[in-house]
Amino acid sequence: MFVRLQRATKSHIVFLICVFLLTSLALAVLEAADKPEEAKKAQNVGPRKVGEAELLLSRPKFIYSSLGKRDPFMSLVSGEFQGEGTVSLVSIGDMELVGILWGSKEKLAMVEDSRGRGYVLRVGDAVIGGVVTDITKDSIVINQTFYGETQTVVIRMKGKEGERNEKK
Repeated sequence: MFVRLQRATKSHIVFLICVFLLTSLALAVLEAADKPEEAKKAQNVGPRKVGEAELLLSRPKFIYSSLGKRDPFMSLVSGEFQGEGTVSLVSIGDMELVGILWGSKEKLAMVEDSRGRGYVLRVGDAVIGGVVTDITKDSIVINQTFYGETQTVVIRMKGKEGERNEKK
């Protein structure tokens, strides 16, 4: 009921505003018709104002030509990202698993080396001497090849200090 009353009130307000504007316009037209002498005097103010209006209307029109120019909406950055220098790979013996990001499409493992540098690894990424083959919710699995022999290395995420005692 209140919503209907609000809609009705809004439509009444809009209607009253329209009536007010139309009435004001009609009164202005009637006043101008009653005073034709003042209208003629206003038209004959002088050649100066008419000249200014003609000058404004006779200005050359500016036309923008995009021929030979780049599209302003295209990205300024294109192509693949190229890092500085060579890509540094993390060593299997030097890495510590810090976190796992689990999305709907892919899994990411966040590892850190002994110098504190962080790396984000996906399944299929190369590490020194191996390749990431799987990422679980608490570990990363790497196939390491050394002198033609392949072995599977599992690096688990270290738990918090208090978790070790709770699991026992």
